Amino acid sequence: MNLKIRTIESALEVLRNLGCAYAVKTADKQIYEHGTLFVEQPARQKRGTKYGYGAIKRYYLPFIENMAPGDYVEVPTGSFDIIDLQAGLSACCVKIWGTGSTTTSINREKQAVEVLRVR
Repeated sequence: MNLKIRTIESALEVLRNLGCAYAVKTADKQIYEHGTLFVEQPARQKRGTKYGYGAIKRYYLPFIENMAPGDYVEVPTGSFDIIDLQAGLSACCVKIWGTGSTTTSINREKQAVEVLRVR
């Protein structure tokens, strides 16, 4: 390990003597910087949406917005993946009515998500 560090430091000394600005990140995450070199951090990639922002919610909201405790609704999948539809429905129900307020189930025969509001 000492040989590796000495070699890196030797190379960095040569760069300094030549008046270079540098930033070096080693495999063990050690960073060496000299000068006014600006190292841009990689942009964090945003997760893309499969259907477009809010598309699923705009689809299922009319089915559930007027539900009262005890109501049951079947939301057909339409053009959406049934798992994505159930996830969106469950999250929205928790946000509107709270945790434990609804139960959702996938009905693959009918290609629908069943929603039962329990409270």
